[in-house]
Formats: sequence, C-alpha cells, structure tokens
Amino acid sequence: MLNATLTMPVDATALLGGQNYLLRKLAQFGPIGDKQRQALTRCLMARTQTAERGVPLVEAGEAPADIFVVLQGWACSIRPSRDGRPPIVAFHVPGDICDLGALMKRQMDCTIVALGKVKVAALSRSSIARLTHEHPECAQALWWDYMCASSIRSQWVARLSNGSARSRIANLICELAVRLYVIGLANDDGFDLPVTQTDIGNSCGLRPDHTNRVFRDLRAHGIRQWE
Repeated sequence: MLNATLTMPVDATALLGGQNYLLRKLAQFGPIGDKQRQALTRCLMARTQTAERGVPLVEAGEAPADIFVVLQGWACSIRPSRDGRPPIVAFHVPGDICDLGALMKRQMDCTIVALGKVKVAALSRSSIARLTHEHPECAQALWWDYMCASSIRSQWVARLSNGSARSRIANLICELAVRLYVIGLANDDGFDLPVTQTDIGNSCGLRPDHTNRVFRDLRAHGIRQWE
C-alpha cells in the first residue's frame, strides 16, 4: 500500500457525513432529498458481496447481470490482452459505480477485479430502473456521475498517448487525489492508495522496472512523499 502526501485547496471535513461514499459524491451534483437518500441507500444495501484481491466480480465476455458499486476497498477494470499483460483501464474507489454503461451492453468489454478485500453492492437492472423511475432526481445524479466517469476515461486515453512516464504517473496520482477528496478519504496529511507500483505502472502503460525508476525520481525531487 502506498501513502501519498499532497496538498489540496479543499476542506475534506466539510463534505457530507456518513459512510455512504456514493451519496457523498452525488452530493457534488446537487442537493439530494431525504427520500432519495433513503431510497438509494436501500438499493445499495439490498444485496452486497465481498471479494479478495485478484477475484473477478464479472469477466469480459459475460452478460452483465448486475451493476457494481464499490462500498469499501478498491477494484479495477482490465481489458483482455494478447500479450498476457491485460492493462488496467480504470481504478474504482469507494463510491464508484464500476460501469453504469453495462446496463446497455450485451456483454462486458472489461473484467472488473478486486484490488484487495472489497465490498460491493450488486444492483440489478430492475432495481436501478425502479429507483430512477420513482426518483428522477437520482436518475439525473447517476447520469451526471456517468458523464464524469466518461470524462475520466477520456483523460486516461490522453494520458497514455501523450507525455513522459513521469507525467503519466503524476497525472494519475493527482486524479486519484481529487477523487478521494470528494468522498472524504483524503486530506492535507495525504491519502492511502491500496495498490502496488505495478498496478500504477500497468495503468500508465509502463513496465515494472520503468515504474520503479519513476517513483525513485519523484522521491528524489521531493515532488511526492511516500511511506
């Protein structure tokens, strides 16, 4: 596990209280009423499951039966690869909907894998349809979240096609810092990244030895502090 120290001009203590990280994130879109909060919470807690690191929640090629929301821990999406090193194409932190677009897919194009012990809510298509039909405000907030996730995916593509190895990793760390600040899991003292250097390098299109050199360089220049 990595621990990063990064100063951000945000007061994480001012964010919405409680442990429902998805609600914390959706609150950035706009106010969520008590009825909507309760309905969304019931939906999230209706059916949950846990997995250990390396265990897939759903695999590429499978028909998606559920949409997963990360409640605790981290997960990632990986794409099949012919060279035996499937790249990580997304990190999923607490509060993330792993792939809301899977509602419209006949089969998954990515495998969603636990990056440690993870607890997720498994939302069926029918439960999401009922939630959004009865609470249009939730539908709007979920659509906003999906658009944000799409923007992040576009940035991942741009990161891989441009910039040095150092800028790729720095960009990724800054992105994760902001996402963790929003849900209250980062502050001025830093934040935990329960991933390995190999995971980070994989997501940036770098070999393990190259990734290690970049981390040593960041430490040497005092750009980031790691514990």
